[in-house]
Amino acid sequence: MKLVIGFIRSVLSVLYTAFWCGTALVTLIIFPNSSEFVLIKFAKKYWSEFMMKWIIGAELDVQLHPETEALFKSGRGAVLVSNHSSYLDINLAFASTPIPI
Repeated sequence: MKLVIGFIRSVLSVLYTAFWCGTALVTLIIFPNSSEFVLIKFAKKYWSEFMMKWIIGAELDVQLHPETEALFKSGRGAVLVSNHSSYLDINLAFASTPIPI
């Protein structure tokens, strides 16, 4: 039974991702200057945060070190490194950073 539920969740995740990627592309084609809106609303809020809650079934509570938060807010840029231990790294990166990546 767990295998069937896992398969269904995987299929729904792929379909959900395809929907939001398509929506983001169409929005960017129609409104070329809307990249920040697309990254914050579509990628972060509607795609990444929902996917993480739905896939792992937990609320995200991210606490950044004050120096890290200051670096993000400075606008100078930052390098985000992930060890790619799973397919969820991209979602976690989008959901956990306070600025679009």
